[in-house]
Parts: sequence; structure tokens; C-alpha cells
Amino acid sequence: MEQLTKRIERLKSRLDDLRTTKDELLPPDLQRSRDIELTYSSNAIEGRSERARLPAV
Repeated sequence: MEQLTKRIERLKSRLDDLRTTKDELLPPDLQRSRDIELTYSSNAIEGRSERARLPAV
């Protein structure tokens, strides 16, 4: 059981490393845009009625 736990921890660590690498590849404006889209999609799935708005100029 200990071997399985160590393997899971090692694989999770590798997965976490890949996740941070993906975020670092995006420029900050695209990260923000992605975050907004994910929030909007999440709200739509949950049935909330917020609408996507363009930033004020």
C-alpha cells in the first residue's frame, strides 16, 4: 500500500508541474480572458444568469 501511495504522490507532483507550466505559457491578458470564460461557463452550468460583459474603455 505504501508503494501505491508513493506512486500516486509522484504522479500528482508531475501533473501539478504540467499545470503550472501551461499557465506560465499564456500571456497575462490571455490568462485573464481564459479565467473569465471559465467563470462564465461555470455560472451557466450552475444556472446563474450573469452575462459576459466587455470591459469599459
